[in-house]
Amino acid sequence: MKDMYTLIIADDEFIIRQGLMSFKWEIFGFKVIGSASDGEEVLNIMKNKPTDLLVTDIQMPIIDGLKLSEIIRNLYPSTKVIILTGYKNFEYAQKAINSGVSDYLLKPVDLTEMGNLILKVKEELDAEASTKELIYNYERQLKEISIKSSEQITMNGYAKSSSHNAVQQVVNHIKEHYNMKITLNDMAEKVYLNSSYLSVQFKKEMGINFIDYIKKVRIEKAKELLKRIDLKSYEVCEAVGYKDYKYFTELFKELTGLTPLEFRQKLNTK
Repeated sequence: MKDMYTLIIADDEFIIRQGLMSFKWEIFGFKVIGSASDGEEVLNIMKNKPTDLLVTDIQMPIIDGLKLSEIIRNLYPSTKVIILTGYKNFEYAQKAINSGVSDYLLKPVDLTEMGNLILKVKEELDAEASTKELIYNYERQLKEISIKSSEQITMNGYAKSSSHNAVQQVVNHIKEHYNMKITLNDMAEKVYLNSSYLSVQFKKEMGINFIDYIKKVRIEKAKELLKRIDLKSYEVCEAVGYKDYKYFTELFKELTGLTPLEFRQKLNTK
């Protein structure tokens, strides 16, 4: 959003042009950057000076206000145009609107009416500027995400791709939160990957699928906890994230060849 918008005034009558130039535009957030007596002059000014608003008479030599509005609509679509006309003819005013004009004022110009119209145009420009800023920020964020996702991290002389980095993030999360519910979908969302793709990459990197790795980490932790005589076997089961003790016992035996009780007994015999 700009502190001050730019404005050009066009009218072939010198007195009217000077009168418009003397209007307190700054109060409404506009700064006059040029004046012209015909449409051709306006276009020459706009070639070098970005213009937010044009206030122009309809009746002008070389290029009149309506034709000028059509040209500006094609060349500078973001520029607002207000037509000044002495013709109290609705069809004429309607033609002006269809030519890309924001609005029109009848001569002689009522200053209060013009002030209200200028405020309306400023609100439109402010809204468009805010939208452009939002779009710019959104596109910038997408670009940053794209850059980060394509970056490669060099470690120990090997190029580690972003997918490898994502798998490592998942592994670290499992090791730190093994006692909590962990799903593939949640992990995929965390590292901004498709769940199927993450599953394939995880198996490729770790040599074991996602679910089996969680089981492995939990049972390894259970073996550590079973060394503590102050913990019951069912307490160890809950501590590593399992609520079903029977399932825990079967899984423990599947991965170690011993039940939790047999594992403890073996520790005591050493």
